[in-house]
Amino acid sequence: MPVRGGGFIQGYNPQNVTSADELIIATELTSDTTDTGWFQPMMAAADDAAALITAHRAAAGHPARDGDSPGSDDGPGSSEDAGPGYRPPPPDDPAAQTAWLIELLLADAGYCSAGNINAPGPPRLIATGKLRDLEKAARDSDGAVPWASQALAAMAARLQTEYGIAAYR
Repeated sequence: MPVRGGGFIQGYNPQNVTSADELIIATELTSDTTDTGWFQPMMAAADDAAALITAHRAAAGHPARDGDSPGSDDGPGSSEDAGPGYRPPPPDDPAAQTAWLIELLLADAGYCSAGNINAPGPPRLIATGKLRDLEKAARDSDGAVPWASQALAAMAARLQTEYGIAAYR
């Protein structure tokens, strides 16, 4: 694997997905130097893990906790800041309310691509740059986002909302 500053090391690129309580729910070691291609497989693995955890919780007789279902609050997944990667279920369809067990998926800029932003799956925030740059852009923005891709522009705009900044932070 190449290292910053030049040279190589014998190593791997770990892909990890953690839950809000920092439990690792999906992991993979790769020899790929970029993360972009691993977003969708890791998202699927995380969704499978969430389904397994939910099934075991139900089998053990534990009721669902507040916040277990998508759209249960007005936080980062609210329809106010909808954009690519955010697909809320129709409010009148109870079956669709449980379509995604993951309320919000957060990913760093290494996973940022139009394909990953627009892929089917749970709502997500994928950084379009470094956190310090995202917050500076949110403070200094006049609303115009100079992106070549409409999907990246929409994600950058979503990251600039109060909810986006708070969730990603």
